[in-house]
Amino acid sequence: MKRIVSSLMWIFLVADILILASNIQPIMASGTIYIRADGSVDPIDAPISSLDNVTYTLTSNVSGCIVIERNNILIDGAQFTVQGIGNGTGIDLTSRTNVTIKNVEISAFYYGICINASSSITISGNNVTANMGIGIYLEDSNDSVVFENLAIGNLIGTCIDHSLGNVFSHNGISYNSVCGIDLYSSYNNTITDNSIFNNNNGVYLAHSSNNTFFHNNLINNSRQVSFSSWSEPTDPPSINIWNSTYSLGGNYWSEYWSADMFQGPYQNETGGEGIGDQPYEIDQYNYDNYPFMQQDGWSFQITHEHDIVVSMMQAPSCILPEAPTTISAVIRNLGFSHESNIHVQLLVEGTLYAYSLTPQLASMSSIITNFPWISPQTENIYNLTIHAVPVPGEDVTNNNSACKFVEVSYIEPHDGNAIWIQPSTSSFFTDTVSFGYRFNVTVWINLTVSSGSWSFKLVYEKNLLSVTRCVYTAGSKSEFYSNISTFGITPAFMPWNSTHNSIYYGECVFGEPCRNPGYGSLAWIEFEVINVPADGVTWTSLLSFVGVYPDDTETFAQEPDQSYIALDADGSIYRIIGVVLIGDVNGDGKVRIDDILAIVIAFGSNCGDPEYDPNTDINKDCKIRIDDILIAVQHFGEDQ
Repeated sequence: MKRIVSSLMWIFLVADILILASNIQPIMASGTIYIRADGSVDPIDAPISSLDNVTYTLTSNVSGCIVIERNNILIDGAQFTVQGIGNGTGIDLTSRTNVTIKNVEISAFYYGICINASSSITISGNNVTANMGIGIYLEDSNDSVVFENLAIGNLIGTCIDHSLGNVFSHNGISYNSVCGIDLYSSYNNTITDNSIFNNNNGVYLAHSSNNTFFHNNLINNSRQVSFSSWSEPTDPPSINIWNSTYSLGGNYWSEYWSADMFQGPYQNETGGEGIGDQPYEIDQYNYDNYPFMQQDGWSFQITHEHDIVVSMMQAPSCILPEAPTTISAVIRNLGFSHESNIHVQLLVEGTLYAYSLTPQLASMSSIITNFPWISPQTENIYNLTIHAVPVPGEDVTNNNSACKFVEVSYIEPHDGNAIWIQPSTSSFFTDTVSFGYRFNVTVWINLTVSSGSWSFKLVYEKNLLSVTRCVYTAGSKSEFYSNISTFGITPAFMPWNSTHNSIYYGECVFGEPCRNPGYGSLAWIEFEVINVPADGVTWTSLLSFVGVYPDDTETFAQEPDQSYIALDADGSIYRIIGVVLIGDVNGDGKVRIDDILAIVIAFGSNCGDPEYDPNTDINKDCKIRIDDILIAVQHFGEDQ
């Protein structure tokens, strides 16, 4: 659901943008350009060339937008400009996967680059300036990389909306009149090595927790960080991670001042090291425990002549056999020396699958390495590792690799209606599993009736495990619902809060035909081991379903008439419970103004609040918000 950003808020354009605008090159082509699904460019005389229908290169400036309808391609702007007239979208990627956009100058649209319902997108080396809305916008999009871009003089520099598992790195974000980086209902994103300066709000967060920020310069923003909960008391606090480990540190904050007399993880050892002795307090829930004393302070922590690091590895969570995808990681040179001939390998189960060679990588610089991969025919969970071969003289090699576990599987449907996980239990020997070990499970569905929605609550053992990721198996939505429009239910896990040990996740269909009977994967969940018994002891982590509707006793799917079929892990149908018509709050068989008013009255309430009415919780996310009103409005006037 797109958020509405008022163009009347904080409107001003700084002198820097006037200079940028004056340097725009003459426009040589106009109108909307399409890169079609079959690889053709429409119109055929558009200034985009391609020899292989994989790499597309701009050959002149463009006045108008570019719409991408093809997967697995690269668009190289060659430093040409895509210019608008104050509205629309410069480059539009909707329901795309494995697309790279690089080296484009984009200005004077509402959205500079809009990535919607997509996954495995790379946005690199672009200048996105003077757009009336959002420079780079990720909506319902996961596992993508935004790397080495400039977002200057927009209303909002970059926005991550209902999106998970994305990496924003090495971007320059400045002079944006509302905020530099905006996160809304987004989790498990990594924001690192960015320069965020002279924005009204450096970072703005609403309903967004468990994102990680480190190695960012936050300089002279009117507010370095702001939260929606500060102005909306009913909004929950957004609780995020503002530093990495002590050895990597946190961020630089231009107004931070503290002595640097001590060092060490607890800052209690004599001698400064460039990290302040006191944490930087953002609010009562958010602290940078290792704030740097100077801009780019992490660059002055170089302690080795040679140090190649592999980080931010991106890989699919679940994939069918013999399916193509892309595996990527950021390769960083954290040593004193400029390096040459860096060999990077993709290993599958320890066997070399592919490799790349980077001729030069300067000290304190980074590159993204991408590997095409076709999953094996044999079903299994595969360990994929990206490994940088140590350069001559490198003696720090424990950071030269990163790995992910990817499930490759055909799944036979269960009999009857069922939601289940695979595997249902996981047993480990502690001599082979240590603190920090990660494994994953996949949630599957089988339905013998058409379905309009699904949801589950999965409970895990919080004394043994924490959740590191929960994502849809097809990127921006589940594989089962991949071809229809859905509204996602945010996962309600809080591994930083010991009172929570469950995941609530799902999708609601609106404005589209329902999903036909069948089976498919819904979500992929990654767990991390946080407590291991003594060596040699076997332990089992149990994962079990409880429900979400109506009384936390069943898992459910939803029929086309919007009644709920309660399901359990072995597929038994318990009973039908019903809200028969979406938006029919009072149960009179029609959606009218009384129903909308009832939602308005309960607006802002959460499960357990006296004013919370479950009938007004249209999307069943345990809170009454604008999404409930909008969904009900879509069905206004309907009768049973």
